[in-house]
Amino acid sequence: MYRDGEVILEVECGGNKGLLYLSRLCQGSKGPCILFRDTWLTPNEFQYVSGRETAKDWKRSIRHHGKSMKLLLAKGVLSVHPPVCDCSGCRIGSPLVSESYDSLRLRLYTVRVF
Repeated sequence: MYRDGEVILEVECGGNKGLLYLSRLCQGSKGPCILFRDTWLTPNEFQYVSGRETAKDWKRSIRHHGKSMKLLLAKGVLSVHPPVCDCSGCRIGSPLVSESYDSLRLRLYTVRVF
């Protein structure tokens, strides 16, 4: 899928679905590249809020049309930024780093009743 000139993949983990922006996929799961419920998450954060917090490898947990990110990376269909990348995502990582995974999950799943 393309949006505003960017390549975007529909991804899923557990029962959650999000949009992975390839231009934001940084080395070592640093960059917030998955848009989920109007919040940018790193692959590890997306895996955690999807109930897969004990999984050790986001590349196996997150899938695109049934194919793991690990397989797509191994086949060269996807690529992450190089280790020497100096983009803001690779430099600083997620802006949610100071927020615990539990509070992130609570914030994303809190139902507002009016």
